[in-house]
Amino acid sequence: MAGRYLDPAYKRKHYLANKEKYIAKAKEWKKNNPDKVKDSSARRYQKDKDRILEVSSAYYKTLPPEVRRAREKRWRDNNPGRSAYLCAARRSRIKQQQPPWVDEKEIQGFYEMAARVSACLGIKHHVDHIYPLAGRKSKGLHVPWNLQVIPAS
Repeated sequence: MAGRYLDPAYKRKHYLANKEKYIAKAKEWKKNNPDKVKDSSARRYQKDKDRILEVSSAYYKTLPPEVRRAREKRWRDNNPGRSAYLCAARRSRIKQQQPPWVDEKEIQGFYEMAARVSACLGIKHHVDHIYPLAGRKSKGLHVPWNLQVIPAS
């Protein structure tokens, strides 16, 4: 009797006959064990990171340009702080004003703070450099101690 449960053909047939039960049971387990699910997903991602990135990149490249633009816009709208940070970091790297040893998370915090303040007050704020990156007499760096959040004028 126990032998049939080891047979892959029987297992498959049993699963297909009771698919809804198995799916419901899996959903319930995931709901009751979110930490295990998160850990398992993180381990799987780390194990197969290169393959996952390769497959997702290949898929993304097959999308029509208008779909890609719509997704990018939706992401920017949902992540205004991160988006502003990435744009500013890109501009900064182009100008070679961000040293490689700077903690980017600290800088990102300024852009996220500006987005939160703008949303709370309803007044647009942006991140400003205390010492300008392209000043006439001196050039500032794109570093946390040279940043401040100010209202846009």
